[in-house]
Amino acid sequence: MFQETDKKFKETKKIVSDLGRKFGSVIEYMFIPNLHKKFHQFGYTFGKSSDHILIQDTIHQIFTEIDILLENGDCAMAVEIKSQPNNKDILEHIERMEKLRQ
Repeated sequence: MFQETDKKFKETKKIVSDLGRKFGSVIEYMFIPNLHKKFHQFGYTFGKSSDHILIQDTIHQIFTEIDILLENGDCAMAVEIKSQPNNKDILEHIERMEKLRQ
């Protein structure tokens, strides 16, 4: 009986995890179309955007992912999208930005 309960728990955990990832993707796709316009209101014009950028720099030991990368030739802006950001999310993004500046 314990093995069956453990199996059901693992299945449920996987389903909840998958739903969380799908919800995150929905949130990202809701924000992506308006990013260019919103940043333009703040004086930034970006002509290119890429999503889900994976950075693996073994020389500098930098391994990170960026939700959206906006570029215009002069500057780039890494955007992290969260439905309910908390302090930990913000600190992790600041750390990610410091790594990218290297």
